[in-house]
Parts: sequence; C-alpha cells; structure tokens
Amino acid sequence: MNNMNLNTFTYPCLIGNQGGRQVITISINFEELIRVIAADNITHTLKRAQRELNIRRAVRFSHYVLSGLQDNNDYIIPPLIGNVAGEVVITPSPEYSSFGTITIPMNAKISLFDGQHRNVGIVEVCRQYANLNTETVTLELSVNQPLLTQQQFFSDINGNASKPNAAINLAYDHTNGLSQLVKEVIEANPTLLSKTDFERTNITGRNGAWLSFKALCDASGRFIRFTEDADTVALHDDLNAVWRAWVAFTGLNDVVSTEYSEYSSEWLTFTGVLINGFGFAVQELLEQMSIAELCRRMSDMATKTTRRERDDFFLYAKWTGLCVSAETGKIITSIRGQRAAASRLVEAILSNSFSV
Repeated sequence: MNNMNLNTFTYPCLIGNQGGRQVITISINFEELIRVIAADNITHTLKRAQRELNIRRAVRFSHYVLSGLQDNNDYIIPPLIGNVAGEVVITPSPEYSSFGTITIPMNAKISLFDGQHRNVGIVEVCRQYANLNTETVTLELSVNQPLLTQQQFFSDINGNASKPNAAINLAYDHTNGLSQLVKEVIEANPTLLSKTDFERTNITGRNGAWLSFKALCDASGRFIRFTEDADTVALHDDLNAVWRAWVAFTGLNDVVSTEYSEYSSEWLTFTGVLINGFGFAVQELLEQMSIAELCRRMSDMATKTTRRERDDFFLYAKWTGLCVSAETGKIITSIRGQRAAASRLVEAILSNSFSV
C-alpha cells in the first residue's frame, strides 16, 4: 500500500470487467484489513448484504490461520468479495490497461457480501499475532454498486454454492492423520481400491464403487485412536490387518463382477450402516481379544463356511429390527442402527459362525 496522503489508501490492482461493470482485485496485508473493511453485524438484514456473523465459524477460521503461522504449515484464504462505495480513483497503467492503481478515500465504505467470517477470523489473528504485514489476502471489489445489487451478488454466490462431499474432503485433508492412514491401507489393497468411492458418500454403483471412503474412515475411527504422538506404523499395520480380514469376512472379492444394484437390493453387506456397525463391533471385540486374534477369527469364518451361509447372514431380512425397520423395511442409518448391527456382528464373530 502506498499511503502518501493520510486521507487515502492506494493499492496496485487488477482491473477487470464482469457484466459491464468494473471489478477491482487488490492484495491487502492482514494488518490493513481492519482499517479498510467495515464490519456490519448490527444493521437490519434487509439493509445489508451479508448474513449474521457466526462467531464460532470465524473463530474456527482464525484457529486454522494461527495453526499455519505457529507451525509453519501451509494455509490458503479464498478471496474476500465485496463492494467499495465512495469517490475511488482507478488509474490504469499506460502500458497494460488491465493493471493499475486504486485510490480509496478514508471515508469510503468497503462492505463484504462473501467472506465476512474469513475477515473477522483474520482480525482475530491480528489480535493474537504481531508483525503480520507480510501476510496478505485477496480482495475483489465491485465499485459503487447499490445495495440491491450487492444483495443479489450474495444470493448468486451462495445460492449456487456446492459444498464438497465429506468423502473427498477426507481424502484430500492431509492434516487428518486417520483418513490418510485409511487411504494408504485402501491403496495397498487392490480389491478395496477398486471398490472404494473417494468422492461420494451416497453409493449408487454407477462408477463401479461399492464402498464409501467416509464410511471406512468413520468405522476406523471407532477402534483406532490417532494422536500426534501415535506410532503410525503400528496403527497402519492394525488397520491393514482389520480391513484385509474384513474383505475376506464379507466376501468382497467374490462380488467384484456383480452389478451393485442387483446385489444391494438383497444384501446389506456393504452399506454405510453395516460398515459403521463393523467399526463399533471391532471396538467392542478388542476389549476381549487382540487385533491378531480378531483377524484370525474373521479369516477362519471366511474360509470354513460356504458362500451361501455367509450371504444368508447379510440378507436384509436377517437385520430386521436391528438396522432395518420392521415397519418400513428401510435401513436405520442412525448411531442406534449402527450399534444394533454391531451386536449381531459381535455375536457372529464370537461364535465363529455366520449362523446366528
């Protein structure tokens, strides 16, 4: 920022056009942000173009940035988007018209219609951390647009927003130690890899996947405790052993050539409720035996019983009153349904038999 005149702020900027209107993009450091942007959480909803501030959301974002600064980790902040109202002066570069400077008077008002929680989070970071004039965030601004237009922009941005599925978030979140361990285990197992959907939680089988990565992560979290000082090699070995035994126990290898729609209409085996139920079952069984003993039992059941006996165990009808509603015939996906499914899995594994 060049601030030779104490009554103005001057920034280098990109000068764009959208819908016949100028759009200005500037990079502003954290410490200047609080002086430039006007927060508005008091005005009536119809007199502003942003939602009511959710303090918890802003604090979560500040923790994300603080963690990056304190631990020297990567972090990224999407642009803040808003409008500048006032007698701004935009001066294009004589050589490149898409570049230039914007001079914003002190009495101008910059109000956001996207990114207010990021803005408040950054302000909180500045309260806890000093010398942040090298950390920057991008600000994208329309110029002197009326409130109705700003409200429409808010609606356009948020009305068309599509939140990524939890499965792909887990797959891409490299700060989540457990999800990354589960991903490594799956990648090392050709059967699991070919049947796991890393992008969706609602499995349809249209892409060949039968298992939700999120369900596998959630189930793993029932019986594995990942901490910062955990022995990741030992945890990886435990997860690998359990899921390898589960592949045999459920007969996943035997159904690789079957159509998902055909299989899922009769059997509950690979649904989220049974995968999560398996996680609860392992949690309970590990109070009575080691992982090695548990995996041996599951592998023995897989090799010493017929496919028909195993398939009969996973038929929808066999789970009625547990994780299938007796009234509607629909799957009960709640924690209660998962725990009920776990009780039958525990009974089967303890008795070394699918005939329970």
